[in-house]
Amino acid sequence: MISLTILNGGRVPLKNVQIFHTVDISYDTLNQTGNNRVVALGISPNTFHEFSEDGKILIFKSLLPKERITINYIYPVSSNLSETNVIHQFYSSGALMMRSDETIGQPINFVEKIVNFPQWVRAIAWIMLIVGFWVSVSFFVNLITLVRYTKLF
Repeated sequence: MISLTILNGGRVPLKNVQIFHTVDISYDTLNQTGNNRVVALGISPNTFHEFSEDGKILIFKSLLPKERITINYIYPVSSNLSETNVIHQFYSSGALMMRSDETIGQPINFVEKIVNFPQWVRAIAWIMLIVGFWVSVSFFVNLITLVRYTKLF
């Protein structure tokens, strides 16, 4: 599975957003037998979209500011390494292009953001962890002592 995320990072809604592909990805082609390229196409969140006549252009009527759409392309499992390389080249070679009436899309390498808390927040978290551990150990020690002296079990 390969995912493509489209994000409108601007302040103006984008109209007529088009994503170009090198192969026909319309649902009619996906449902045909013998199609060995794209098995399924998932769009999240479920947004109204349509395909061009040749099926190579995926069209969204509008994309609001800060709105994000993820397109998942699911490919068949293949034991042929060359076919797998073709699939990755299809995604990474710039074969996919995005444009709208207002602008042309720019590819951005996505790096997952790691949250780095300030030193004082980390210190409080460690203190709470140590105090919580001490409280739980002392609770179980007291429980064992209570059971031993009361002979309940």
